[in-house]
Amino acid sequence: DVAAQSDGTVLVTLRSKGRARVVPLPAPLSGALLALRGDADATAPVFASRRGGALTPVQAHRVVRQAAVRAEIAGDVSPNALRRAHASHALARGVPIESVAATLGHASVSTTGQYRHARAEAQLSLPL
Repeated sequence: DVAAQSDGTVLVTLRSKGRARVVPLPAPLSGALLALRGDADATAPVFASRRGGALTPVQAHRVVRQAAVRAEIAGDVSPNALRRAHASHALARGVPIESVAATLGHASVSTTGQYRHARAEAQLSLPL
């Protein structure tokens, strides 16, 4: 569910494992996101399948992979890889772990803490 707010932000409600979480988006991104829906009804999915319904996880994975190929990004790019990158970069930039956990829908910050370790290991593997 995507809903515009009076302050120019958009709240995106994601449902996973029976839980819902709300992710606020800044105004520039929210405007672009809502524009993708075009003239469709406010309850219509922003990213629709060819038949007009919401994308399935398999379809979303295919779209992300195809976009990575067009952008000439090598490696295994998937929605989950983008999610992990978001978490790692947010934590590396000092975003409080509780905020990152909330946007990812983690019940515990210990789950989110794994992204700190992944980032540290990646930095250790860089050639100096």
